[in-house]
Amino acid sequence: MITHSQILEQQQRWAAKHKIAVDDDGYTNVLNDNLFQPLHPDTLRDFQRGSGDELGKKGRRGKMLALHSSSALAVNVFDYWRGRSLIWFETALSLSTEPSFQGFEAQFATGLQGTPPNLDLAFVMESGQIVAVESKFTELYYHTKQTVPFAAAYFPSGNGLWADRSLPRCQKLARLLDQGELKFRYLNAAQLLKHILGLSHDSMRRFTLLYLWYTIPSDEARTHEDEVKAFSNEISSELDFRAFTYQELFSSTLRNLGVEHEAYLTYLSGRYFPEETKNNHALPDEKE
Repeated sequence: MITHSQILEQQQRWAAKHKIAVDDDGYTNVLNDNLFQPLHPDTLRDFQRGSGDELGKKGRRGKMLALHSSSALAVNVFDYWRGRSLIWFETALSLSTEPSFQGFEAQFATGLQGTPPNLDLAFVMESGQIVAVESKFTELYYHTKQTVPFAAAYFPSGNGLWADRSLPRCQKLARLLDQGELKFRYLNAAQLLKHILGLSHDSMRRFTLLYLWYTIPSDEARTHEDEVKAFSNEISSELDFRAFTYQELFSSTLRNLGVEHEAYLTYLSGRYFPEETKNNHALPDEKE
């Protein structure tokens, strides 16, 4: 968990530098202390109706208050763009047209009973094509007790849920994971396959699944990257799966945005991406 600890320490230094109070677990006392700007009203509604407990309820603190929160990272990068042009995102992903927001905590029914898994956010193209984003920050480097990757409902009798949606390679991969014949150390491949199942439930829906993850120079990050490539090689012939690091996305953002976005870029640079800023020479060093 060396990489996980390094990122936590980086976030703690950022909070101390900006005199933001955090508890022993790395949670801020106030949500806005963990965000570049207060949540856009539409984003607030997304999280209020979501099932991820990001804002907290019944006396429990919200997950988004954590410095290491993946949802806070996604919000800090993307919430700023509600009501603004996403042409930079079109350029970064080589999309055919500029997308628009669909929302955070996006859910796509898998056809099974129960609550569908949450995608961090989703965009929609003029054509109706969905660009769904699964965001990862520190959690991919933190190992807890291994759980069963799929509930039994994902494997009814017959051809299989993925195979029935013309995704035989996904079906094979899911089966190997379920039977323990294939394991990934850092990549939650089962979660991605569940998202694919939901996105493909409507046979007329076209979609792109974007896996967006945070990296730092480490053996753990390199192993994770290899796992992402292996996963992509297995299923990319069946669907549009793309994987980017947040660092790659931010570097592209720096190259494509003007000075009117300097406050936003400076915040992201100082908190998450100091090396990318130095490499691109696009912003002055953050003032102490």
